[in-house]
Amino acid sequence: MQQLYLTLPDSLYQTIKPSEVKDPSLLLFNQKLALQLDLPQQLLGKNAAEYFSGNRLIAPELSLALGYSGHQFGYYNPQLGDGRAH
Repeated sequence: MQQLYLTLPDSLYQTIKPSEVKDPSLLLFNQKLALQLDLPQQLLGKNAAEYFSGNRLIAPELSLALGYSGHQFGYYNPQLGDGRAH
């Protein structure tokens, strides 16, 4: 698994640990698609909800928050991001 964002300047991302989710559970899981996507084996087992919620990480060093800029509601905003970047 690789993360191309790590090749960008540090100002565009921040490594971050996701907030924990209490008692996550899966409602639906498409096993056939998971196999087609060649998802890691950890995501296919009984602990899948822990990984999809972010409580467990396959590669903690690849957990990133992204920052970017753009127009929001008709106005330029220099710091949008995915809500986790500081």
